[in-house]
Formats: sequence, C-alpha cells, structure tokens
Amino acid sequence: DLAGALQCFQRAVQDDPDDGLYWLNLSVCEHKTGAQGDALEHARRAFALDRTCEPAAFHLGELLRLQLQMDELLAVLDQLEQTGERAARWHLLRGLALMHSHQWQHASESLLAAMAGSADDRDTRIKATQQLGHCFLSMREHAEAGICYRMLVDMGPLSIGSALYAAHSS
Repeated sequence: DLAGALQCFQRAVQDDPDDGLYWLNLSVCEHKTGAQGDALEHARRAFALDRTCEPAAFHLGELLRLQLQMDELLAVLDQLEQTGERAARWHLLRGLALMHSHQWQHASESLLAAMAGSADDRDTRIKATQQLGHCFLSMREHAEAGICYRMLVDMGPLSIGSALYAAHSS
C-alpha cells in the first residue's frame, strides 16, 4: 500500500530527521504518487545527509534528469563520495546529462564505461547501449551506431525501434 508507506516514512522523518534513508524512501514514495516537487526536495535532503549513499545520489539524479536539470545532476554525480570504481549507473546518468548538452564525445565515453561496468545489470546495459547508439548517430558515426543497435537486438526482443535503428544505421 503506497499511501501507507508514504505515511510511515513521513512519520519516520519526523522521528529521526537525520536519517538519510528515511528521506530517500519518502522521496521514492512521493515520486511514485506524483508529488514531484516534494520528491525532489526530499531526495536532495537524503543526499545531503549522506554523500556516500549511491541509491540517494542515483534517485536524485533520475529526478533531476526528468526535470532537465543537467548541471545539478552532474554536480550531484561529482559530489558522490566513493572509494572504489564508479558504478555503471553513475556513468549512465553522466552520459545522459552530457548528451543533453550535446557533449557527444564525453557522453560516449561515459556510456561505454556504463556498458563495460554493467555485466550484472541488464537494465543499465540496455539503456547505455541504446543511448550510445543515439550518441554515435549524433556524431555521424553510423557504423558504430549500427553495432550498438544490433547488440540491442541480440540482447532480446526489446522493441521494433532497435531493429529499425540497426537497419537504418547499416
């Protein structure tokens, strides 16, 4: 019950306003119920409370991407404190933001990194491959775009769009 979860997390943030996980879960519930302004505000708070929390950074990043706030999205990704390698989703979000600002070369590098790091994350691999194909088309690299779209077709029956892009790019 989404309404019940929303009420539960609203109480939780009142009881413990310094727990970023409560703010993150509240934001997710608000996003699912259509309260986008509150979801964005509370996602910002969740990330501010814990700059090492990848789920908070990625959720905030997705909300910012949907609002076309790409500069803030890039800033959030840069502020995410990590000790190891960047996650595939980090590279995907960065690539999407860079594509939006027509920084095709940098976007393609981020999307390639997302593909390389997404062995266990099929959704991220599919999104990164599709967006890399679009990025290559924008750079007029039709052969490379065709390879991306053929890879999507090989990953499974996603959509007729992948097959059409593959045929068009060849």
